[in-house]
This record gives sequence, C-alpha cells and structure tokens, in this order.
Amino acid sequence: MQFITILSLILSFLAIYGDFYNLRLLLPRNVVPSVSKSYSEATTLLEQAEAINIPNVSDYRASLAILRNEFLQMRTDSHRSPGIFQQLYLLFPFGLTWRLYDLKWRIDAIRRSIELAVDERQLLNNANNANSHATSTALPASTTVTVIPMNIDEPTPPARAVTSTLSAA
Repeated sequence: MQFITILSLILSFLAIYGDFYNLRLLLPRNVVPSVSKSYSEATTLLEQAEAINIPNVSDYRASLAILRNEFLQMRTDSHRSPGIFQQLYLLFPFGLTWRLYDLKWRIDAIRRSIELAVDERQLLNNANNANSHATSTALPASTTVTVIPMNIDEPTPPARAVTSTLSAA
C-alpha cells in the first residue's frame, strides 16, 4: 500500500509539472514568433510568385496586408504585457492566443494557395516546354503503353492490365 501511494504522488507531481510546462505554449508571447515566421514565409513565396507572374497576386497581397495589420496589433498587445500574470490575463479573458493561432492558420491557408498557384504555373510551363520539344523530335513508328488501373482503396494493384499500341501519324 505504501508503494502505490508514493507512486501515485510522483505521478501527480509529474502531471502538474507537465501542465505548467505545456502552459507556456498557450502564452501569447510564445506564439508570436511562430506567426511571424509563417508571415515571412508567405511574403517570400508571394515575391517568388510575382516573379513568375501568377494570376491574382494583388488579391493575395491585399489579404496578407490585412492579416499583417491584425498581427501587428496583437503583437503590440502581447509586448505591452511582459509578466506571466499579464500574459495569462491576455490568454483567458481576451483569447489572444487563440486569435494568434487563428491568424497563423489563415496565413498558412494563403501560403498554401500561393504554393498551389506557383506549382500550377510551373507545371504549365513544363508542359509547354515538353510540347515544344516533342514537336521538334521524331516519334518512333509504334509505341506500346501498359496501363495498370489502380484503386485507391486496394493496397495492391489488380492483376489485369490493359495494353494499347500507339502509332505516330
């Protein structure tokens, strides 16, 4: 009985320590660098997107400017409250940490849409380059292509395969 009591006391102290250790992740001052990094990555990607001339760059830039203004206000509120109790006050009544995480998720969503637009543009450019190279080179008289239909739900491809012969015109 004595051993179980001591073990439960040690586990209780570890749980309390874990709660306080993870509480730091909820303080606004610890979330601000993560949001700042996400914003800087999004602006860097937007500059790369402008270089390859993707559509709707002005929409992305306007959205990031609005989110930047929100972030600057939240960062100022966080820096004005340096103490632990002041940070906890920002956390619970004002929900600043949750608003910062929400802002980070919105910035990440814009960054992902910019990445998709950049990837789309690069695939389009690669396809155009491949088409220009394909028209300049001669194709063999006949080419055999084996197509294996796959079902996403099945872990292995089915046994049957469809074979077709393509001939150059």
